[in-house]
Amino acid sequence: MYVITTKLQKYILPLEQRLPIKQNNRAGSHLIYGVQKSGTTVIANALSYCAKKSLTSDHIGIWPIADIKAEERSQFIKSLVERHPLTLSRTFIKEPSMTLAPELFSAYYPNASILVIRNPLDTIRSILDRLNIHPSSSTLDEKAVHPGWKHVFKLGSQDPPFIQLADYWVRCMSNPHWDSKSVFKVYYNEFLAHPDDVVSDALSYLDLKMKRSSKMILSTQFQSKGANRNAPLESITNAKTLSLADEMTRPVYEHLKQGR
Repeated sequence: MYVITTKLQKYILPLEQRLPIKQNNRAGSHLIYGVQKSGTTVIANALSYCAKKSLTSDHIGIWPIADIKAEERSQFIKSLVERHPLTLSRTFIKEPSMTLAPELFSAYYPNASILVIRNPLDTIRSILDRLNIHPSSSTLDEKAVHPGWKHVFKLGSQDPPFIQLADYWVRCMSNPHWDSKSVFKVYYNEFLAHPDDVVSDALSYLDLKMKRSSKMILSTQFQSKGANRNAPLESITNAKTLSLADEMTRPVYEHLKQGR
């Protein structure tokens, strides 16, 4: 079993929680970070497939971290790794919610990790597509947002959803932890242009070997295509909103690109 998906976790996680607490075997684990809809799923699957190594994708148990107070997150993570010795000890563990607190996860997973980076404006548009919110929306219908996604917005804010997501992206991606030498940055657009080269470089950084091409993975549609995927952002987003979002995210995005 190479990939433990969320569907499989519904059966595996309850069984894990019934086991006696024991040391999680994390010696060979590498975390894959990145904001939701930035390409983490396809890249995580490509790394796992090409290296012929195991992957846990989108770990349900980590999702509540967004609603936990900062000072309580370390204990929450400690409890997680104790209670999930199988799903949280795979070679690759991909869960976007970890991007909120990488410095805490690294204390339990000291091996080199991967940070997936996509143009923030494209990432925001993709999240909105996923939630069926038009990029030009001026207000957010909080009741219509799935509970698992509410944490990416500033609930109660009068800002347009696009701006709220720009703020979330900055909060995730401005963390000093991303400047660590233990973090290998993978750029989504570069991956699309040269997938095998990017995967090979990432695996080499993790001291893993590339054993086959990513061609099969690239032909797999992991998630549905967004309705506005091919539309120029300028044509579907308020100009003032788009300019403000760019102003908010560009310094962080440029900093990440400089630290390659």
